[in-house]
Amino acid sequence: MLPTAKTVAVVLTISIVLQVESVQLNDNLLIRIGSGGTFIGGTYYARTFKAVYLRENCPPAVCEENCLCQPALRTGCPFYICNGIKLREPCRSDNDCASGGFCQRFICRYPELIPTFHVNARNDMPQS
Repeated sequence: MLPTAKTVAVVLTISIVLQVESVQLNDNLLIRIGSGGTFIGGTYYARTFKAVYLRENCPPAVCEENCLCQPALRTGCPFYICNGIKLREPCRSDNDCASGGFCQRFICRYPELIPTFHVNARNDMPQS
């Protein structure tokens, strides 16, 4: 008997949960969120983030609570855009940020020109 789609979905869900539990039990956690703070790669930041994106060979990307937090991968490494500003790695000071960035609220911010898209509330076409 071939498995149905419902059976396959249940099996996938169980394997994902087990993988998450095994990561949570690991002593060398990549991300650990506690009351009032977050550990990322063993470094403590005195705040929580709405989203954290980890990708091999890239700095972690973190996002603010008041942002949509959809990751972008323009350069191959993840970042977020919030209010027209690129958000990337967590930081404690400006020295933790790459060139052109500054540290504010434990997030490196890069105010380089990011294209934004505006939608008219009445329809999808801009007004002339």
